[in-house]
Amino acid sequence: MRVRQIGAVLHVRDTPGCLWFLGLWFIAGATLCIASAFLASNASTLAWWERLLIIGIGTGCGAAGVFVLYTTPATIARFDRGTGRGEIIVRGLRRRERTLFALDDARFVDIVESRDSDGDAMFQIRVSDSSRSVAFVQDPAVPWRYHWALRYDAGTPSANAASWTGRMGGTMRVVRAGAGFGLLMIVAVGSLSAAGAASRAGGVETLAWLTGCWQQTGARGTSEEHWTRPAGGTMLGVSRTVRKVADRDTTTEYEFARVFARDGKLVYGVLPSGQRYTEFVQTELSDSSVSFGNPSHDFPQFVRYARRGSDSVIARIDGTIQGRARAVEYKYARMSCAAQTAIR
Repeated sequence: MRVRQIGAVLHVRDTPGCLWFLGLWFIAGATLCIASAFLASNASTLAWWERLLIIGIGTGCGAAGVFVLYTTPATIARFDRGTGRGEIIVRGLRRRERTLFALDDARFVDIVESRDSDGDAMFQIRVSDSSRSVAFVQDPAVPWRYHWALRYDAGTPSANAASWTGRMGGTMRVVRAGAGFGLLMIVAVGSLSAAGAASRAGGVETLAWLTGCWQQTGARGTSEEHWTRPAGGTMLGVSRTVRKVADRDTTTEYEFARVFARDGKLVYGVLPSGQRYTEFVQTELSDSSVSFGNPSHDFPQFVRYARRGSDSVIARIDGTIQGRARAVEYKYARMSCAAQTAIR
């Protein structure tokens, strides 16, 4: 496992190179073994059962090699103090996954030492949140599928996450690990409170870049969003989608939204057409993006906005429907609000 710090970003990479080499060695041996049953100089003299035995041995070696490669993915973790975000990437034959989370949500980062069957030291990094849900930076023996939103299972979507950060500010625990190894992690995670404080201190004024009129035009119709400037602790938004129905422009969807602060977090309250009022609580916040979450909602569970330059905004809703991931993205371009007041 390699741990290195580049600027404000801590990189933790665990690539099981020796195991990959072992798996490839088994597969190469299996290939030669099976090939010898047909291509060896004395292959024609082999009895059927001898040929079958050689093929069986080769198949077994190949299966062992595939198993080794299948169960030993590489994992990469990045902790970025500049953006206040972290990510865990798992790459292997079994799956490819990417887990994103806010450093403000990380209560503990543990470096745990254990021993393998030969008595050699093994280290594993664990990231846990306020509800004690745990994400492993390295892939453990039992496959895991961890999503940061699991912290909402306790039924407290914002209270837990807000309370511990005020008391703890992020904590580094090194469990039986060398002091030199843990130093880099302490440097990175020790500043979680600073990153978290910057995020929590941001009110609706942090989203001033969303002010104005935005439009996406496509073959299926036009979507628009209009946001007022931050004032009085709120931002108000309205959106609609207009499509051609029977050769006439028809409003097929519309929403009324309000962004406000509650308990140190921004809240996105929205009333969509034909649905009940729903609130989404801030999960991530920076000077150019914001994410709101409500895992108890049917769909979406997350609402996200990200600025792309001065004249473009990406709006995204995502979540799961019947266990399947789904996302809808709107690529908005800034439009003149004055044009909306013109009589056509």
